[in-house]
Amino acid sequence: MNATFSEGIYIRILPFFLLGYAVAGKPFAYLGVPPLYMGEVLLLMGIWQILQSTHLWKVYLQPSAWLLFFFMLWSAARTIPYLSQYGIFALRDAALWGYGFFAFVIAMILISRPSLLLILMLRYQSFARFFPFVTLIGLVALFFFKRVFFDISSFFQMKPGDILVQLAGIISFSTCGLLAPTLPWIFAVIGSLLVAGSVGRGGLLAFTLAVGAVFLLRLQHARTWKMLLVLSTTLIMIALLFTVFPKNELEDHYSRKISPDQIVKNMLSITSDSEQWGLEGTKRYRLEWWDKIINYTFYGDYFVGGKGYGINLAESDDQLLNGDTSLRNPHNAHLTILARSGVPGLVLWAVLNIAWFWRTLRSIIEAKVAQLRVWEGWFCTLLAFYLAAIINATFDVYLEGPMGGIWFWTVFGIGLASHHLFLTLPDLLVTHEDSDRA
Repeated sequence: MNATFSEGIYIRILPFFLLGYAVAGKPFAYLGVPPLYMGEVLLLMGIWQILQSTHLWKVYLQPSAWLLFFFMLWSAARTIPYLSQYGIFALRDAALWGYGFFAFVIAMILISRPSLLLILMLRYQSFARFFPFVTLIGLVALFFFKRVFFDISSFFQMKPGDILVQLAGIISFSTCGLLAPTLPWIFAVIGSLLVAGSVGRGGLLAFTLAVGAVFLLRLQHARTWKMLLVLSTTLIMIALLFTVFPKNELEDHYSRKISPDQIVKNMLSITSDSEQWGLEGTKRYRLEWWDKIINYTFYGDYFVGGKGYGINLAESDDQLLNGDTSLRNPHNAHLTILARSGVPGLVLWAVLNIAWFWRTLRSIIEAKVAQLRVWEGWFCTLLAFYLAAIINATFDVYLEGPMGGIWFWTVFGIGLASHHLFLTLPDLLVTHEDSDRA
């Protein structure tokens, strides 16, 4: 099998893996024989692509690729010394940075074969069409019928924050004119947003800021205002239904109701105290732990290298809940990096993300000036997903696992390739309308 053929195969099977992570969550992620789960198999296939290719050097024409390389190099230096002591746990924790290999694999393949970017866009268009329906059905089943039928959580374990990150990208994709919305699709989006937003406080903030950023970037487009009007109108209608039928509100295990009122409470609790125990209790617990990490790194003995990858941070920091050792990280990927890689690791991580964000923002502006509608919409979609993922990772264990980590680094890699192709092959995503305007 030659390299070119296998690259095409890889890009064609990648969406099915991403679909599994997005729709099924953990049940899909744990398919396989330990320690080779689905993500590890996909990663090894990708590394094989790198070893076969002669186009990797083109990826490093992007500054973000060099920053990712140095971030991963430093993180590896904080992992390898602990392999003998912690074994599989060190590798498990290293997934936070190790999945960064996906970015190099995806970027290299797309730069090598630019036409594959079109295939990925078409696959994402199909995903964006049906994901809200699948999500809404799954969420309704989990909250309303979990105890009536079989335990659906054995097959469907989507976290609210993960759903809201996906919805941020999907709504931006449609707002930018790359997906025509239908009325059933809009109701499915709003329904999913209502349920997931009632439960996931951090994910709701991520969704709001990411979609808001795209709307601000596209205020001059009539489609943006139409989408905002339709979403607002539909949300008001659903809110009225909850007012008329208040008994339809359900409570999750944190005593949060599935209702528009709960969404408001979630948003307010981020910056102020809440009377709801499920909101205030989890916030205080996280803030205390985060403060402890900042103290022993910035002002303590772990400034340079952190505690390394492999140690259970919850146990080491005396933050175990009811003796549960399954919790290993502080529900904040940025502070996990600080605690494990020290201040230099956090600085590399911050500069890496700022560089990628800035390059994508520049690409949006350049595409807007050149009136390249598809490029502009594509970069806005990447930016929305990226922002939502980064913000969600501030409040949840998102990047540390394959469900969020592989999606995040795949989008990062698509961004690297898109930046390169936008400069070298701008006609790749040009429509007839773009040509006429030019």
